[in-house]
Amino acid sequence: MTVKDRDLGGHLCVGEGAELVLQRCTVRETSGRTAVAVFCAAVVQDCIIQDCPEAYGIQVDGVATITSTTTRRCMYGIDVTGKATIVSGCSITDCTRSGIVAFKDEEGPGEANVAGADLVCKGHNAANDELEGNFVCMQGGTIKGIAEENIVTC
Repeated sequence: MTVKDRDLGGHLCVGEGAELVLQRCTVRETSGRTAVAVFCAAVVQDCIIQDCPEAYGIQVDGVATITSTTTRRCMYGIDVTGKATIVSGCSITDCTRSGIVAFKDEEGPGEANVAGADLVCKGHNAANDELEGNFVCMQGGTIKGIAEENIVTC
């Protein structure tokens, strides 16, 4: 499935076995639901994911590559229980909890590889309200490409 040049209000969920290409789209105002949930192979490119203050901007339960995408004003920018590669031109801003969460459970490895992304997450982190700055949070998963001082355990 390919979705290009769209302004989507609400929740986009793509299930297992599918392939998604999401290009030059805006996904916004999700009313407490994750903006983009992928349980498949996905490419998210040149998108804006915003205004989901009670949920994830992007939830990766499959395998995804995220490029030149802005995630802002979400509770969590990107939740990874699958495998995600977050590359050049990505920006994660104004999160109320964390920019990236890598969560390993019985169903997924929770692996995030960050290369050249501009990670800024203003606000507080659920693991430590005293911290401010660039946040990524690991809960059993792994995050590569981020300085250790910017990673907390949640």
